[in-house]
Amino acid sequence: MDLDMKQTIHTSLMTPGTHGWGIPLLFVGMPGVAKTAIGCSEAASLGMHAYVLIGSQIEAPDIGGFPAPGERYGQRCLDPLAPYWAIEMNHICETTDAGCVLILDELNTCPPPVQAAMLRVVNERVAGGVKLHERIRILAFMNPPEIAAEAGGNPIAPAMANRMGFVDWVPPTIEDWSTHLMDVSSGQKTTTRINTRLLEEEVMRRWHEFFVRASGECTAFLLANSKRANAMPTNAEERHGPWASYRSWENATRFLAGSRLQGASKGDQEVLVGGFVSSAIGKEFFHYLRSRDIPDAGEWMAGKVELSLSSTRLDVAATVLRTAVALLTSTADDDLFIKRLVFLIQWFIDHSETQSSLIANPMRNVFMVWRKRCSGSAELTKKLLNKHGKTVTTFRQLPMLAQLEDLGILNPGTAAR
Repeated sequence: MDLDMKQTIHTSLMTPGTHGWGIPLLFVGMPGVAKTAIGCSEAASLGMHAYVLIGSQIEAPDIGGFPAPGERYGQRCLDPLAPYWAIEMNHICETTDAGCVLILDELNTCPPPVQAAMLRVVNERVAGGVKLHERIRILAFMNPPEIAAEAGGNPIAPAMANRMGFVDWVPPTIEDWSTHLMDVSSGQKTTTRINTRLLEEEVMRRWHEFFVRASGECTAFLLANSKRANAMPTNAEERHGPWASYRSWENATRFLAGSRLQGASKGDQEVLVGGFVSSAIGKEFFHYLRSRDIPDAGEWMAGKVELSLSSTRLDVAATVLRTAVALLTSTADDDLFIKRLVFLIQWFIDHSETQSSLIANPMRNVFMVWRKRCSGSAELTKKLLNKHGKTVTTFRQLPMLAQLEDLGILNPGTAAR
């Protein structure tokens, strides 16, 4: 089943990245199949302004800036002038609710100096000495290598390839293309623009639970398959495509969370994750998830699923516990925080004698979260003790907690003198 290009672009633009919004994707497709047009159209549907830089038609200073006289610490120097598009996009993001998308087109037909300048934009989000606003997203498009070679193109440098997810472009159907043609030729303009900032706020309201789950799954896989964490291909040609590193795994993890949040199918998730870390490793990762069947930590703490503690499933239990602690840490609602905290406390009580080595570290982490949260809210502490005082008391009487009680972790202010 082919990927839905519009949904894929949507996920890319509406997923939080390491340095701001968006996970950069590199779409690879034949000339004239509406790659850039659909990219711009999808950006507009999300209330964003799109700026297209055609790599084969610009020079490195158009991205990196032209040197100009400046001054630093009382001494004259050369400072790069910021390109107009960077200033304009920053201004839009700072002063309006709209977002922006920077589209790097014809990425593999631009000269090496231009591609190098684009690398800094993708990696550091800097153009001409100006930091790009966190609400600026980046997409890239290019032709297949064999087509780009006819135009004197250059392969994507491994450093650039490792910072983007590769997606084979699926051309629109004739019906979809016809609809697009009618829309752009009708002369009608949308009278209202989507508020991008509201869409961002909605994503962030739900983001952490999806991201924590994806992080736990990727961590579990890499702990069991450490050689897949950093696997730069020995074949020089393969380095110009997706390959696994800590950097590409972080992008893959974020995109996995974003694709789930946006409702992508499991098949699409597998293809997209493989676009960051290689198709082979992506398939291996999803085979691991299917074989281990890792429960969702949120559903486990809600009592909807069980957590097996058989000897062959302890790695899964450890993953769920790590994820549960992360979810507890980010739970803003007091009632949900208490519900999750009490669930974990009761689970620790039930398994303190048989699984002490498994629960020791998660228990300490829960204590730290509990202490930090309750130290700033007397009302939360009162509500917890009033409703669950018996459970808390039982928990404090566990033999393995004696040392933590002495240190004041369970009950701040009562540390042994």
